[in-house]
Formats: sequence, structure tokens, C-alpha cells
Amino acid sequence: MSVDDLISQGNSLIVDEDYEGALDLFDKAILSEQQNSSVYAKRAKCFAMLSRHADALNDANQAIEFDPTNWVAFQRKGHACFALDQYSEALTAFTVCNELKPSAQNKTWIRKCEAELAEGVATTTTTSAATIEQEEQAPVPTKRPVRREWFQSVTHVTVTIFARGVKKEFVEVGISDEKLMVKIEPFDYHMDIVLADLIVSSESTYEVFSTKIEIKLKKSKAAHWPSLESIDGQKPGAWQAVVDNPNQKLAYPSSYSKHVDWDKIEVPEEKLEGDHALNGVFKDIYKKASDDQRRAMEKSFQESGGTVLSTNWNEVGVGKVKGSAPSGMEMKQWNELHHGNKK
Repeated sequence: MSVDDLISQGNSLIVDEDYEGALDLFDKAILSEQQNSSVYAKRAKCFAMLSRHADALNDANQAIEFDPTNWVAFQRKGHACFALDQYSEALTAFTVCNELKPSAQNKTWIRKCEAELAEGVATTTTTSAATIEQEEQAPVPTKRPVRREWFQSVTHVTVTIFARGVKKEFVEVGISDEKLMVKIEPFDYHMDIVLADLIVSSESTYEVFSTKIEIKLKKSKAAHWPSLESIDGQKPGAWQAVVDNPNQKLAYPSSYSKHVDWDKIEVPEEKLEGDHALNGVFKDIYKKASDDQRRAMEKSFQESGGTVLSTNWNEVGVGKVKGSAPSGMEMKQWNELHHGNKK
């Protein structure tokens, strides 16, 4: 298998979020072509998604060594350094990345690095008893299972992150027109991706439940995303939607040799028989009846035990309707049968 084939299949596995599988393919590609800066940057992405940030940093540095103009490699290095709390190195990486390819995402990360560095300078070495107590009560990051799924419609992309026991106060979600960031502190989970296409961040929302985080992103245009995040060379395509055409007539599938005009086919009405036919008649009468006629039908049917059905309210309304048993049968009330069984 050629290096290009390995890279192509690796990209497909990243789209499917199979980072372990993609990692294996990029390993093979690097063995075949050891100075390919792009492959190292792609493998750094896999390491980052598997929370192997030190390995991601090593690959990003290797990619930069082979191609100092690879802006993706500098971006990968910035993410890795930030995850490893190396904020000064991360700031330098994102600054260079923004010089090579300016973007709002890079500027956001530069501000994050500057904020972390400013907070570090302001922190004193003296820790108060109250601070110690807060640190003891703070959630300790632990590696806990987190699963991500996404689906799309013509207008929206919905991202669901399953994390059982998640609490709203420990979740941070950042949504911009270009990217999505989710951080779950106790789960040691951090996702920061460039989206496959632009969204309308002001009309995008998220909600935190006890078992998941659900994020709804409004697309900037009706396009079909090939993946959730931006992958080199892959662009959103046209959404293949079925549009109703009122002037188009129905026809058999093309696999059927004889053309049939379905507009000219007459389907015979189903004929009812027996009780079904009788019930159909009663329903039709009730449907067309006036309010008094309906009241008469309901009263006569209930009071006669289902043996009399009258539409004349003048007769039915003056008193109780007595049942009429069919020929050869005797009419009895339920209470008579009930008391008879007790004897």
C-alpha cells in the first residue's frame, strides 16, 4: 500500500473517530516516508485525541523540523503544550501559526495562553488555609470513559458527549463560528476542534444533562459535512435533498419493463361484511346525526343492553329504554344474573 493510500485511509478513520486505527496507518506511512511533515502532524492529532499529549508534542516538533512553514504542525504543538501546562511554549507556537495562517481560532488560543501566563505571575507562593481547603474539595481529574457522537440535518449539527455523572459547574463549552471546545474537568476530557464549516455561533446552544452534554450548532449554510471537524482537503458538499415536484407523476421503478401511469389506476373500495358492515352503517348514521339524535342513540343503546338503537329523542328522553331480546331468547339484567349466582 502506498503512502498516499495509508494517509487517505488514516484520514477516513479520523473522520470515524477511530484514532487508534488511524495511528497504526500513520505509523506505517512514517516508516515508508520518514521525512513527511504532514504525516507527523496528522499522527500528532491522533495522539492528542487519545490524550497522549507528550507524544503529540514530539510529533509536532518533528513535523516543524521537516517543514518550518507547516502551520498545522505549529497548531498541534500549541495544543499539546497547552495541555501539558507549557503556556509560554504554547503562546509561541500559536503566534507562529497565526503568522503563517491568520485565523480567529489562533487569536483565541493566544489570548488563552496570555491569560494563563498572567494568572501564573499573579499567584504568590503563600497559600492560605482557605486555599488549601478549596484545593482539597476541588475535583481531582481522573481518566473516565467519555464517548462522542454527532449527526446532522440540513440546518444543524448536533454533538453529544456522553459522560455519566457530569456536573454543570465542571463543564466548559466554547462555541465560535469556526471551532468547538469542550472541557470536562473531573473527566480529564478536553476537545478543541476546527469545525468542517462555519456555523452561526449566536444561534448555537448547549445543555448539560446528568449523563451527557448536548450541543446544537446552527450551520451557516445548507451544506453536507463530510466530518465534524476540518480535515485537510475535505470540503462540505451540496446537501442531497429530495424536492417534491407537484407536476411529476408517479411511475414504476426503472427496473420494471412496463411503464404504468399510476394516476389512471383505480383502486376498488374494500367491501365490509357481517358485523363490520353493520358497525359501518351505525358509524355513518352517528356521524351525520344531530346532537339530539346522537344523545338518543347513546341512551337507547346503553339502557337497553345493546338491543335497541333509536334516533328519536322525544321517545327515548321521557324514560328508561327497555331491552328487547331476539326471538327465542329471554332478556335479563346483569344484577339478576349476579344475584342468581349467589343462591
